[in-house]
Amino acid sequence: MSVQNYGNVSLNLRVYATDGINNPDGSFALLSGDTKPTDVGSWIALAQENVTIPAGKQLLIPYTITIPAGADPGDHVGGIVASNELPTKPGKVNTLLVFRRTGVRLYLRVRGQLRSNLSTEAFRVSYDGGLNTANGKVRVRFRIVNLGNVRQAGTYRLTVKGAFGTGKHDLGEEVFPELLPGQSIEVAKDVRGVPALFVAKASVTVTPKAGGDEAASQPTRRSAQTFAPPLLPLLIVAVLLAFLVVWRIVRRYRNLDDSDGNVIDGNPGGDSGSNEQESVLA
Repeated sequence: MSVQNYGNVSLNLRVYATDGINNPDGSFALLSGDTKPTDVGSWIALAQENVTIPAGKQLLIPYTITIPAGADPGDHVGGIVASNELPTKPGKVNTLLVFRRTGVRLYLRVRGQLRSNLSTEAFRVSYDGGLNTANGKVRVRFRIVNLGNVRQAGTYRLTVKGAFGTGKHDLGEEVFPELLPGQSIEVAKDVRGVPALFVAKASVTVTPKAGGDEAASQPTRRSAQTFAPPLLPLLIVAVLLAFLVVWRIVRRYRNLDDSDGNVIDGNPGGDSGSNEQESVLA
């Protein structure tokens, strides 16, 4: 590996090998310098780990790769990094250390049976309609995982719709970056314009990109649905039901008051009839 110092002062570097990973958004990254590698990064031995490169000079750093017996077949990805630690306030108590890293990627394939296998996991759908029943928002979250042993890129196609196919949105094919074996990418999409008709549905189809030596796995499809309540109509119905219940309660008490008044007015009439009957008998 060759490292060039383009500055006008000498450069102290720590050189180390490590494993490759994917960030949550799918971009390529390497493990931090304080994380011990367990894959191809641990197979690399460097001739020097701490070097000083004079200003304007170039240094060649030899390295060897020893593949262990029984290594898993497939792709193993890592990198060799040259890291420089630079204090922002030399000699001060409150000093912030800035780490600058540069490096090269390393792609290694171990012979054996190759497997292409992309999986869609943690597929979740939720609905946020608010009071506007015609312009609800569907939130879709899922993860694409590379369960195979080769690097794998591909596309996904997301479709969202309401009940009876209303407000259908086809977002078209979107490309996701190359995933290393065992790595994944998180996908989050918000889709507006889905009416609140009690049900909102979403489905995604993940299609692997054909590789070189290995056959691409078949497309996979996942779907889910969620409750999409029409809040404004339900609120109106709830208010009307509450009004109806209050009206019936009030009406019932009024009927009870009228019934009590009729009983009181009828008692004197009943007593007068009895007196008249007693006079006739006398």
